[in-house]
Amino acid sequence: MRFWTPDRWTLKPGVQPGENVYNPGMNNSKLTFADAIIKRRTELGMSQEKLAELSSLNPAFLAEIERGLRNVSLENILKLVRALDLPIGEFFSHYFIEEQANK
Repeated sequence: MRFWTPDRWTLKPGVQPGENVYNPGMNNSKLTFADAIIKRRTELGMSQEKLAELSSLNPAFLAEIERGLRNVSLENILKLVRALDLPIGEFFSHYFIEEQANK
């Protein structure tokens, strides 16, 4: 299970990055996507509330995305990436693939 620290999401001891705590041992692309969103958002110094506002998403829904609990539709992925001020290709090539490589 992940929990928030001031610098980023961290893992409880014994839980591997990208591991689905509800289904241990299963790599979870939702967590990878969440980590990429959090990384870019914090680079911009943007709060979760501001990202929700800019992407026209409900703040509670965004919080669930950032915890890796939601499957995100393509429409909402596009809203998030636009709000994070990146072309979609750059987001996936730089943030998402980089996060997967680190796991």
